Amino acid sequence: MSWVKLDDSLADHPKIVSVSVPARWAYVEALCYAAQYLTDGHVSDGKLKTMVSAKIMNELVCANLWHKVANGINIHDYLDYNPSADEVTKHKQEVSKARSKAGSKGAAKRWQNDD
Repeated sequence: MSWVKLDDSLADHPKIVSVSVPARWAYVEALCYAAQYLTDGHVSDGKLKTMVSAKIMNELVCANLWHKVANGINIHDYLDYNPSADEVTKHKQEVSKARSKAGSKGAAKRWQNDD
């Protein structure tokens, strides 16, 4: 499971206040999608079609919360506040190695004490 970071002042941010409530939710949904699927803040056109109307997408682009690119959108400043896919993957690998090492150490200790 990944996590997305939301500033506790997000609800009062001028860019957020300038868009409709449905657009705000779409912004949060896009953040969650990008974090879950490790897209580095990119949402494809295909996913956008299931997520927002053209009107809401335009609201978010005009508010400079999303940037339209050839094959979808990029969430403004996503990587300034959230780890990249590479960072998340590296962290997961490090945690996995640490757990494996701890498990091996525990198993070795258990086997040494079983008489």
